[in-house]
Amino acid sequence: MENNNLENKNVIEEQQVSPSFTEEKKVQTDGKLKRPFPILLVAFAAAVLLDLLFFEKAWGWHWAVAVNLYLVAAVVSARLEDKHVPLPSLILIVLTSLTALLTGLRTASATSSALVLVSGLGMLLVTVSLLNGQWMQFRLRELIGELFKLIPSGVIGTPALMLEGIQLSQDSKEQNPKSSKRGLAILRGVLITIPLVLIFGLLLASADTIFSELLGSAFDWLKFDIFDNFIPHTLIILLLTWLGAAALWHALTKSEKPLAIQPDKPLFKPFLGMTETSIALISLNVLFAFFLVVQFRYFFAGSANVSIDGFTYAEYARRGFFELVAVALIASVLYFSLASFTKRDTQAKKRAFSVMAGLLLAQVGVMLISAFQRLRLYEQAYGFTSSRLAAHVFMVFVGLLLLALIIMELTNSFRRLGLALVLGVLAFALVMVGLNEDALIAQQNLERAVQGEKLDAAYLVHGLSNDAVPTLFHYMDDPDLDPELQEKLQLVMACRYGNFKEVYGDAPWQSTSIPTLIAGKRYDQHGEVLSIIPLNTIGDGAAVSIDGETIWCFGLPD
Repeated sequence: MENNNLENKNVIEEQQVSPSFTEEKKVQTDGKLKRPFPILLVAFAAAVLLDLLFFEKAWGWHWAVAVNLYLVAAVVSARLEDKHVPLPSLILIVLTSLTALLTGLRTASATSSALVLVSGLGMLLVTVSLLNGQWMQFRLRELIGELFKLIPSGVIGTPALMLEGIQLSQDSKEQNPKSSKRGLAILRGVLITIPLVLIFGLLLASADTIFSELLGSAFDWLKFDIFDNFIPHTLIILLLTWLGAAALWHALTKSEKPLAIQPDKPLFKPFLGMTETSIALISLNVLFAFFLVVQFRYFFAGSANVSIDGFTYAEYARRGFFELVAVALIASVLYFSLASFTKRDTQAKKRAFSVMAGLLLAQVGVMLISAFQRLRLYEQAYGFTSSRLAAHVFMVFVGLLLLALIIMELTNSFRRLGLALVLGVLAFALVMVGLNEDALIAQQNLERAVQGEKLDAAYLVHGLSNDAVPTLFHYMDDPDLDPELQEKLQLVMACRYGNFKEVYGDAPWQSTSIPTLIAGKRYDQHGEVLSIIPLNTIGDGAAVSIDGETIWCFGLPD
């Protein structure tokens, strides 16, 4: 009997405890965070570290460190909240981290810009899909919609995080006053200790020179003068903390609930009839076909036909290249719009639209080949530059996008468009890294000079990053190189060497990169040769003269 009473008493106690436990769990999972103040502290610590490392430093590892700090902060914050990060999100985090780190491997302008774009997009996707891992399932509409949701979160995220922390602190204080007092005691102890350590550290440093030098060298790498730059430091730290905390708040509160992705349907209710769309597509197909018939001869004898028609290479390329690329992009947008707005309620109409739209995209692809040919002729006449090489690669990926649109139209799988765009941008950046654009440009331009074309020495001096230095030295050291060309290349490298010492001579590690370190070693190996090559010194600047052209290495004339 006594045992039965005890069991009944336990059941009653469990029933009394259970509602409060359920209510607590509901509070924790209803868009609220369990540890908002530690997450805010994580954002603040990352902001302080970024400011200490990179304040007033020349560009180097800034982006790579910033992106990876945010990714680490996102994972740490998820662990603090006891939230699971799914495998797709981990894959995205790894890809984003690697593309950001690659900015320290390549310093060429187009490649660096592509890597920053890709890793920046990766950070945004991590923020909007950290806990649900749905970034691979996003169509174009979900991709754009989820990214736009970050705008209000950027405004209200940090205040919401602080308010949640204050509310949680008050609730904790009411429920467990002893624990609250202990936390306040720890905070008071830290606040008392910091000024004491600073005061006694300064006094001991003043009392002993060796101790002062050791203490100074330990923190010299920070090069942080808080008194001279207090206001700028404070503003930067507050801004970075605000943005970081808002992003973490969004990632931990808005990405946990899976996004309901509806079956493929037009974003807007179709309002165009098949008649209107057919007239537009047939007209454009006829226009494009006529253009391609006129252009067809250029695919096989471009340079000969240009001279016959009286155009120069520059006129031929410039008159059509940008226009053809614009046609390709506009036609892609037009196709996507017509596919969304056209009523196709029968199988016959669907097939007719697919045929006409597919033919249009195929002809646009042939136009891209024409633009590619025009740019190739231009490069043969005037040499390679970073923008021309990037345009070449970009056209290839636009062509692949057109092919993907045709396949999606035929297979009715437009839900993959968002993923295709993301992966396409990622592939473009990785291809640019693999090409090593500046090394390739240096090689192509030097090969043109070897074949008797004029050497664009000014571009070799100022248009190429440190990625090209090993290639330039490879040609300069070639014993079979024409002596006159070798002399010009030595002047180019002496000029670059002077500029390198001016810019990177005393640069800290934050302002360097792997190509910079490699270039420094190659310059050191050739230092004796380059140092005896005379530069024209005027004031604080220096210049060289190649083929009658004065090229300034560093500094400018008064």
